[in-house]
Amino acid sequence: MADGTREDYELLDHLEEEFAAGTADRVLAQLRELSGSLSGYQVDRLEHSLQTATRAHRDGAEEELVVAALLHDIDDLLYRDHPWYQDAVDFCHRWDQCAFDPDYESLPLEFFEPMVRRVFAREPFGLAPRG
Repeated sequence: MADGTREDYELLDHLEEEFAAGTADRVLAQLRELSGSLSGYQVDRLEHSLQTATRAHRDGAEEELVVAALLHDIDDLLYRDHPWYQDAVDFCHRWDQCAFDPDYESLPLEFFEPMVRRVFAREPFGLAPRG
């Protein structure tokens, strides 16, 4: 790193931007991988995720929370001492635990795709802008 030139770092920055631009595509592919999972259940993990996001959307949740609801089962960890623990409890109560209904009319993944793309195209919260 100490021997890197300006051109080296410009190339790396460009490659990082390209990688970041593909985040929504990678996330959507991960969601599609949930289809057919958990055999024996009445709904698979993709349908569960779609139900959770649909419930959040129909409940008027902000777009970031709808996308979080859609993605919540890609990696689910919960810690009681975390400042957002109660938010997670509320999330589970309102949208997650009830999202195993085989008769629920979920919106399709394509409905949520523009939301996922918008959320992942934004500057991440808490990071300084590039420049």
